[in-house]
Amino acid sequence: MSIFAAELKRVCQPVRMLVVLCVFLLVALFFLPRIAWDHEVQHAADASAAIARLYGTHLDAEERSRMEDELFAQSKENIRLRMDACEAFVEAGVKTYEDYCFLRYDKTRLAVMTQEEKNAMSDEHFFLNYGVGKDYDATLSEAEITLLELSDANAGEVGEILYECLVFQRIEDWVTFWYDDRQRLASFTEYAENAYEAQALQNYVQAENYYGNMPYEVSESVSKCVGVVTVAALFSVMLLCSLSPAVDRVTKTDILQTVTKKGKKVLLQQCKVSVFCAAVISICAVAVSFGFLLMHIPSVLWNCPVNSYQSFFTIYHFNGTLLQYFLLCVVLQVLLIFACSLFAFASSLTAKNYTVLFGLLLPLLVVTEWLANLLLRIPFSAKQSLHGPLYFSDLIAFPMAEIPLCVLLFVAALFVSLLAVQKRKKELADYL
Repeated sequence: MSIFAAELKRVCQPVRMLVVLCVFLLVALFFLPRIAWDHEVQHAADASAAIARLYGTHLDAEERSRMEDELFAQSKENIRLRMDACEAFVEAGVKTYEDYCFLRYDKTRLAVMTQEEKNAMSDEHFFLNYGVGKDYDATLSEAEITLLELSDANAGEVGEILYECLVFQRIEDWVTFWYDDRQRLASFTEYAENAYEAQALQNYVQAENYYGNMPYEVSESVSKCVGVVTVAALFSVMLLCSLSPAVDRVTKTDILQTVTKKGKKVLLQQCKVSVFCAAVISICAVAVSFGFLLMHIPSVLWNCPVNSYQSFFTIYHFNGTLLQYFLLCVVLQVLLIFACSLFAFASSLTAKNYTVLFGLLLPLLVVTEWLANLLLRIPFSAKQSLHGPLYFSDLIAFPMAEIPLCVLLFVAALFVSLLAVQKRKKELADYL
């Protein structure tokens, strides 16, 4: 048996492989659906997919009238027909999309509003917010309460109609944001943190031709998905690519084998095994990430530009399609996995026993996972939609700096691992 095959067999022990498999299954089945995707993201994805299918991925200023005349009218008519055929809506007296929105968002609020709260608002403000006067009887009927309960439970036909209403609501919000609120957002350029952000906002609010309809929730879900899978991959690499230093250093047979004519190849073969394991785990990580996103993101959105109507929320240095954005995130993922595998291998050659190895691997795992979360938290961006956590662009404002940093990290890991191999050879030569 070749040295490479023997070392690979020693690394891929059944217990280790079982742990790696369980980690990937836990991430794919439990964490990704909760962290990288939710019902709000699905509403946004379906709404933008409907626009892209009917009007393309690149829009212009003339599309609004077409949307209102075609898409809006047809969607509302479809919702009305489905409501007419649904007993729960008929009994509640809800006949249109507007009726349901009033019931769910306004009448339910009015039903619990006290007289003091009503009196605190002027008649004009009250009517502007709710569309009715203060004397409106907001008592909910039994049929309306039943409809709301069915909607909350996402039950059957009612749930499907509700979902259609929510998707249409996102379309309405999207069109309003694009065509009505852009000039209002021009004032935000005064508070931009840097010149790039100010220029991007200025270009955004003054655009005559719009170049996409990608919701920011979808592109950010791509980076979240890749980030979660990367953390799992780093743990797996750390587990597989750290060898057994106590066995290598205590067993005289292994020591002699390592310094014999044939055994001199063992250390480099062990390094190759670590790189091979990193390659396999990278393939698995990319497959899990892409498979999950492919099941959730409508196919038409993969060709949509990332910087589109989400520009106010997230401004990217990168101006490409969603698929290209995913591929760039994958590049970061793979570079981090390979760097982590080489650092783990070097740690196993440096450690004198299992206690020292654990002491080296634990901080290494913490640092690499922190770095992965930082780099993949909306990468390649100049302004993020979320506030609170630390972003990589807050530390290094250089455009697209994530990729050169990961390349440098990989080169450093390769240098450290080769240095550890030479040091190990020199140590074992003393046993001859």
